[in-house]
Amino acid sequence: MTALTGIRSRVDVMERIGEHPIITPDQVTPSNSAFRVRGAFNPGAAVLGDEIVLLLRVAEAVDTGEGRVAVPIIQREGDVVVTDVLDVDLDAPNVEQHGNHAVMIDGIERPTTISHLRLARSVDGVNFEIDDQPFLAAETAGELYGVEDARITPLGDRYLVTYTAASADGRAVGLLETFDFESFHRLGLVFPVDNGDVSIFPDRSGGLFRALHRPTGSSPASLWYAESPDLLHWGNHHCVLRPRRTRWEVAGLGGGAPSVQTDAGWLQLHHARSDEGCGSIWAVLLDRYDPTRVIARGTEPLLVAETPYELDGFTPGAMTVTGVVERDGELFVYYGAADQVTGLATTTTEAVLATLR
Repeated sequence: MTALTGIRSRVDVMERIGEHPIITPDQVTPSNSAFRVRGAFNPGAAVLGDEIVLLLRVAEAVDTGEGRVAVPIIQREGDVVVTDVLDVDLDAPNVEQHGNHAVMIDGIERPTTISHLRLARSVDGVNFEIDDQPFLAAETAGELYGVEDARITPLGDRYLVTYTAASADGRAVGLLETFDFESFHRLGLVFPVDNGDVSIFPDRSGGLFRALHRPTGSSPASLWYAESPDLLHWGNHHCVLRPRRTRWEVAGLGGGAPSVQTDAGWLQLHHARSDEGCGSIWAVLLDRYDPTRVIARGTEPLLVAETPYELDGFTPGAMTVTGVVERDGELFVYYGAADQVTGLATTTTEAVLATLR
């Protein structure tokens, strides 16, 4: 369990819904009978008609015997994608365990879980019906270690979905578009490896698409701006937000859900992590016409990892805000907790803006 004594959330600003996560792994059907769902977290969120839809990251693992490790693997055989299980002896000379997250087999590091995106629907935004099969699964060469962490941007009559595409080359950023969450069209990898947390702004200013992203090579991790004429070619990169030397942010920042448009500017909810592993959710206000300019920034976290489901899990203390929707004057904030479950907190735009300086 990881926590920082003396840190509390701004409970007067952002309130968790209930005492438990709204989605847990046992609510999700495995995509393969050989797999076990290890996590259902980091959801992108959007309003579709009268419903709120989520694209959950569903992480699946494989159980095996004592002294062994099994990893799910995805391979391309021509145009066919094949899912299999690689089960090996931990004492074998060609095998080396790399914590809970990966194992080295024959000199190749493989994740112990593989993720896909799963659609969930809700009328009230709290109780979700989860599809039995993936919405988006690994298919291309750049995705063969899984697809993760969607962000959904409504733009006109379509939805733009960014996601992390993992492979032996690293983590890149993929993009797809959908009109109804029934079918979709992949646009390909739009940011190269060593990048993530891409959220596209829900407008097109001056004929340009704009986005925030987080190059993982920056030290510590910071939020950057980019723009594109066609969603495929991104440039004019600027670092927008760096972590401060505070106990909450010093280990780096992570990009959040697509920014919310307000009269004051773009409201961006993002996450941070301390050296001790304590995650938190923050807010920053960016200029409406020039999002590289910070107008105001939170001086304390809106939410801090402090409940049992946030402190105990695959990555204790992790908090990742990936989905924010407005409904009836409220902001529904969906976040991943401990890289295992999905939490929900609510607030209002006005309440968050009042905390910024």
